[in-house]
Amino acid sequence: MEDIKVTVTQEKREETIDKILELVEKEFKGMDVTAVFAKRLLEDAIKTLEYRCMETSLRFIRKG
Repeated sequence: MEDIKVTVTQEKREETIDKILELVEKEFKGMDVTAVFAKRLLEDAIKTLEYRCMETSLRFIRKG
């Protein structure tokens, strides 16, 4: 497997994480989403990503 290094600023990382958390809140509108729930959801997303193939471009992995 080839190691690919990508440099991303801390600011961009934090911005992206905030967007992900906002998406989780929007998708479960009306529910009191806890950090534990969000963590489990993201862990499941990572498992799904690994299952679908780590070497595949994201544009081919996304459904829809």
